[in-house]
Amino acid sequence: MKRPQKHNIQKSKEQVLEGESRRALLNFVPSEWIVRDMVPDFGLDTEITIVEGRKVTNKVLWLQLKATKIKKPNQKRITYQMETRHLKYYENCHLPVLILYWIKPENTFYYVFAQEYIDASFSTSVSSLMTATNITDLFCNCSSSLPTHII
Repeated sequence: MKRPQKHNIQKSKEQVLEGESRRALLNFVPSEWIVRDMVPDFGLDTEITIVEGRKVTNKVLWLQLKATKIKKPNQKRITYQMETRHLKYYENCHLPVLILYWIKPENTFYYVFAQEYIDASFSTSVSSLMTATNITDLFCNCSSSLPTHII
């Protein structure tokens, strides 16, 4: 039986961008850090264990990686709209959750610590987080390394 030479299976644009963002992350974090994909992916993509020198620390954080191919011209603030159900999940995580947003044309990462964002944005009214459906995250630039100040 002769098999056909052509097939119609292709990666979606989103799958390609996700793979590119994961490779960019691996190139961005220090090579000694331990980076693990979280499988299956349910709201969190990656776990990182910080290694200082050769010493494996107990400093661990979880990442949710987002990516885009487009940056709006003259955009002063980096924002990303997210359903609050994700923040509600992150709020109760026992490890720090870092949301990373990669802009492909710049090969630049921006970040927000989910729990810090929740505390700062909803501290006066927890019910506002519980009833909201979408929020807009404001991101800070990761100039040369990932922030680890809250770990």
